[in-house]
Amino acid sequence: MYFLIQNAPIRWPDAQKHGISVSDQAKDIISKMLEKDRTKRLGNKNDLDDILGHPWFADLDIKKLLEKKIEPPYVPKVTSPTDIKNFDASVT
Repeated sequence: MYFLIQNAPIRWPDAQKHGISVSDQAKDIISKMLEKDRTKRLGNKNDLDDILGHPWFADLDIKKLLEKKIEPPYVPKVTSPTDIKNFDASVT
């Protein structure tokens, strides 16, 4: 697995086969953050500013986010600190 992380290209899910689509902007930011050469990786030059400057975050109001004034699109229901029903059974 370590070899694949270091050397293999990113494999994106097939939208038809897996029912998951990944937007071009999402693919771009993920690819740039997973760049094998760390000197070319997103964030290497200007740290967080490089990452937040990516078009993926264009509609995000960072100030509101930091002030916790943005309503999350999804909040999982958790009944106890040990509740694991939101995890896939294959990993629990």
